[in-house]
Amino acid sequence: MRSLFTAGLSIGLCATLLAGSPADQGPARASAEVRLAAASQGATVLTLEGGLIGVQHIWRFTPKQLQGSLCASPNVCTPVDYPAWPLGQHFNDEGAKLLIDAINAQPAGGPPIVAFGHSQGGQVIYTAIRRWLAEPANAPDPSTVSWVSIGNPENAFGGVKKQDGLAPDTAYQGIEVIKEYDGWADAPSGPFNLLSWLNGQVGRSTTHVWGYFDVDLNSPKNTYYRPNDVNGNPGNITYVFVPNDTLPLIEMTGILAPLLNPILDPILRPIVDAGYSRPDWPVVPGPVVPGPVQLPGAATVNVSASRRAPLAASAVQTSSASSVPQSVRTAAAQPAPQIHSRRGAAERAGVTPPRTPSPAASRPAVTRAPERMASAT
Repeated sequence: MRSLFTAGLSIGLCATLLAGSPADQGPARASAEVRLAAASQGATVLTLEGGLIGVQHIWRFTPKQLQGSLCASPNVCTPVDYPAWPLGQHFNDEGAKLLIDAINAQPAGGPPIVAFGHSQGGQVIYTAIRRWLAEPANAPDPSTVSWVSIGNPENAFGGVKKQDGLAPDTAYQGIEVIKEYDGWADAPSGPFNLLSWLNGQVGRSTTHVWGYFDVDLNSPKNTYYRPNDVNGNPGNITYVFVPNDTLPLIEMTGILAPLLNPILDPILRPIVDAGYSRPDWPVVPGPVVPGPVQLPGAATVNVSASRRAPLAASAVQTSSASSVPQSVRTAAAQPAPQIHSRRGAAERAGVTPPRTPSPAASRPAVTRAPERMASAT
């Protein structure tokens, strides 16, 4: 049965991650949209599977995630096989070593490199980036390497291990995709809302496993969030929040879900959302980029004797606003009422039918960027 299969996959993907986290807080943020710029020569996309799925080297699902957009021609996807046991940081470290070796093996002056990981595969990417920060002499040039992570338990806004998330001022530009109610990547803020907790537990074996295959990064329903760095400049990580039209609790009813969702969703969703404490992620309505999604490629490729940065000592320092690559750009946003549910922001922008949002008056207001930065694709 599919339910048993999904439960088994969920255990394999994330069995030993620790849940529980405080409410998300932070300084003023600017909303952002993802600009996925094409590279004429395509990109080398190194894919990493989630826990246990990546142990076997027969079936590979990551290239099919996000509608297969990152592996569409002219991009070339190459798997990085690693010991994908979700049994502690040791296996993430081993995966990071193999990922770094795969990057260093790419020819100098070759196509841009994109690391693309699901679940534990995203944790492997984070581990590699932290290693580059600690060992700048061995770090690749940030203009040649970027990353995309989906369903990552370490993402800083909702992951069950968000305390291990990356700082916004990482030198390596990346996109973190989070599907609503993915119990590993979009976990409730505390254990005191039983319905929210149960919904998240079910989401670990449904949304987390199956929820990213049909995600469209350019959907007008998405929310894009780009935290500032410590200096108030736009950081190098863009978070893409993808709404979920069906609660995992309702989805588990199988063929009855389409019939039950219109009845139960208005009742259950406000209760579930009350268990979350999230920052206001403003909505950027309308499609982001027309046409098919392509890689978040770097604007230039440094041609050197190796993939290492020519100025290794400064290669992993914080980027200034003027040096941030064009594939992620700040967009305008208007102040919106405080909400617990990210869906509520979309409703106020007219993306989905209106619902009654959960109150969150106790959280401080968030300041938005007042104008769009000029950009050229």
